[in-house]
Amino acid sequence: HLPGARQYGLLRRLMDTLPFGDLLPAHELASSESEGDWMPVRALATVGHEMVAVYIPHGRPVSVSVVGERKARWFNPRNGSYGGWFPFERVATPPGGSGQGGDWVLLIERV
Repeated sequence: HLPGARQYGLLRRLMDTLPFGDLLPAHELASSESEGDWMPVRALATVGHEMVAVYIPHGRPVSVSVVGERKARWFNPRNGSYGGWFPFERVATPPGGSGQGGDWVLLIERV
């Protein structure tokens, strides 16, 4: 096996569940205490923000500026697992520790 092949498979698992063709860069929606750091958060969203995906490279809490009732769940890019849905109210803390190797993807959907 080639290095990175497993990670590509995990990324594909995530991308297959998203409306990837409808997602646009929306970095202005997400912020974290690390802004200006070498590991900023990155966001993609559909028009109207029905679905938002936020990559958190450092495991620190993230704030996402969306309106309306929302639900969210975590995707662990290290093993391809999903957490359960929970009500989202603007700020979420990744379930793992912070620092290098503590990256997560937060998936937010309108209820």
